[in-house]
Amino acid sequence: MARKKQGSAIKKFAIIGGVLAALQLGLIFYFQSDTQPKTAMEAINDAVGNMKGVDSARRVQAKVQLAIVDYLATNGGKPPASLGDLVPKYFDSVPI
Repeated sequence: MARKKQGSAIKKFAIIGGVLAALQLGLIFYFQSDTQPKTAMEAINDAVGNMKGVDSARRVQAKVQLAIVDYLATNGGKPPASLGDLVPKYFDSVPI
């Protein structure tokens, strides 16, 4: 009879542990999904903003290059017809 009670306690412990683990995973996924992904413009600005020892003209050039690379990736390898095609998604205005 003592074995039966011990086995029952172990099963209850395993069930409670499993439920708590599932609850913890659910909470982790819930709070991770709350963050919004960066826009392409934010990601490019962050990447170029972290470049050290680079003058402003080179920063603009790097932003244009990154925008074109992303444009190519999202449009099946088709390049933009002009820099104006990059304006609403990658830049506020056409870079000079």
